[in-house]
Amino acid sequence: MPTLGVLMRIDEREREAVWRALALLPGASPFALDDDFHLGLVLETEDVESAYRLVSDDIVKVKGVLSAYPVYAHYG
Repeated sequence: MPTLGVLMRIDEREREAVWRALALLPGASPFALDDDFHLGLVLETEDVESAYRLVSDDIVKVKGVLSAYPVYAHYG
């Protein structure tokens, strides 16, 4: 099961709404970072393709997410 760490740049005015939307995604656990312009996300999926689809199709389309970059990946 792949586990990804995702760093997101967000619109700070949409922070709470972004958090709520991300928390609804399957296998997603958002976490706060030191500033209002970024959020982190731990993403656990069944396979690499599912992780890719969540980041490229779902996460980047959340209103208020300006960019999303996988910064860590563990396959185990």
